[in-house]
Amino acid sequence: MTKHVVFADHSSELGGGQLGLLRYLAQPSRFKRSVVVLGEGPLAGRVRDLGIDVRVMPGVSTYADKVRSAGHLQSTIRSMAPDVVVANSLPVANILGLRSGQDYIRIAYLREDLSVPSLPGRLKRLAMFKHTLAGFDGFLANSSYTASTLPRGLQGRPTEVAHPVSGTGRATCREFPTGEFTIASLSRLDHSKGVHVLLDAVEHLVSNGLNVRALIAGGSAHADPRYADDLHRLADERSLPVDFLGHVDNVQEVLERSHVLALCTLRPEAFGQVMVQAMASGRPVIATAMGGPVEVLGPSRAGLLVPPGDSRALARAIRGLHDDREGLSATARLGIAEALRFTDDVTSARLDEGISRIAEAIEAGNTGG
Repeated sequence: MTKHVVFADHSSELGGGQLGLLRYLAQPSRFKRSVVVLGEGPLAGRVRDLGIDVRVMPGVSTYADKVRSAGHLQSTIRSMAPDVVVANSLPVANILGLRSGQDYIRIAYLREDLSVPSLPGRLKRLAMFKHTLAGFDGFLANSSYTASTLPRGLQGRPTEVAHPVSGTGRATCREFPTGEFTIASLSRLDHSKGVHVLLDAVEHLVSNGLNVRALIAGGSAHADPRYADDLHRLADERSLPVDFLGHVDNVQEVLERSHVLALCTLRPEAFGQVMVQAMASGRPVIATAMGGPVEVLGPSRAGLLVPPGDSRALARAIRGLHDDREGLSATARLGIAEALRFTDDVTSARLDEGISRIAEAIEAGNTGG
């Protein structure tokens, strides 16, 4: 019998998790799929356009709203008669975790690591682990690294890795642009993303006579806007060859203007889907040697890994690719081959497989099998 899987999300705005869900829903599936979302918006509308049932509940903004909405959310989901419910984000997992429910299998999709640097507040961690996530039967994780950050008490529950559905299609090697050697940054302008490290590296390179330019794409949503101001000031004071592009919807255009992508995060990136997008576009990646990038780039040699916060190591890596154009092209070809593991058809099928395996393990445990 075909399982009915309901995906729940806390927002109808199109962030990374919501876009990944839409890409997944656009692919064929072994399941009957439905969506419940808090708040009307682009996600709900585009799910309807796909011909998939979507239930929209009032949005929430405060903890009191979450508490009040928990019972209504539970009732709405039960009325949909699912076999499995997947919480597509930690915020909606927080709401689902406020009420118990044994009518269906509950799975939390972990898109962020659960380490102390990411969740520094002790009370927040206790609430997350003892109440929110403890109410789930199993977990999907966007990388093996993310799965490894589950607390010990939850690591015995069925867990599967399902890499993000990142909008990656079949890749082809694109020509590198002519002119100055260009480094792209595609991330939110937040201190943890380490964009200032790239600016320091550009300064090192320029002072040593290299003709380079940085393209900084990303906005300050959900970040301290003072950091973006500091980056602009730093670039102006040092007369750095940097273009600030703001938020961009089409990252492909930025990648096609670039020779390499730099991912300079100061904390472990749970996965880093911009890496895969760059690799699929034939652009080598230089990333911080932590978390998801190690998992993707380490075995494949489809990019270079540098220590976190080390602008001189980053500058050396950029210089190496600048000076060795054959090596640049060879790394690009390795990236294209590696990106085939992360195309939308592959990652969507793996998401289905992960849900099936978790459900089968739970059902076998419930029947004593």
